[in-house]
Amino acid sequence: QVLVGLMLAIAPRIVVPRLGIGRSILYGSMLFAAGQLATAFAPTPATFVLAIFASAVGCACIPALVATIAEQGGPAERGAILGGVGSLTELCGALGNPLYSQIFAYFISDRAPLKLPGAHFIAAALFLLMACVSSLSFSRTI
Repeated sequence: QVLVGLMLAIAPRIVVPRLGIGRSILYGSMLFAAGQLATAFAPTPATFVLAIFASAVGCACIPALVATIAEQGGPAERGAILGGVGSLTELCGALGNPLYSQIFAYFISDRAPLKLPGAHFIAAALFLLMACVSSLSFSRTI
């Protein structure tokens, strides 16, 4: 988590000015998804750390997305918009954490059709790929 936190502080300052907001959202979410998939199938601790690093760099999409959402309202509305984004973030955490735990528990249990301890990372990658698809039309407008 320290690596992700550091990259969340550093990567947007490097990536967003070079790619722009729209491409940072699109490419960042794609890299984030690829990092999650790589994490799911990492065969060694070293490849696991590299996959987490890729995910962390992909996290540059998060501040770019939040900035874009905040710009959708006027100056007087931005606080409410950011509050709504924060509430949605908390809701996603409240729903996602138990979901990922259940996915992990199922795919390491004897009931699973195959043992796949990284299944929760695959689920996260699928959600990120849905975000990529939804941002495709958006990235063309910026």
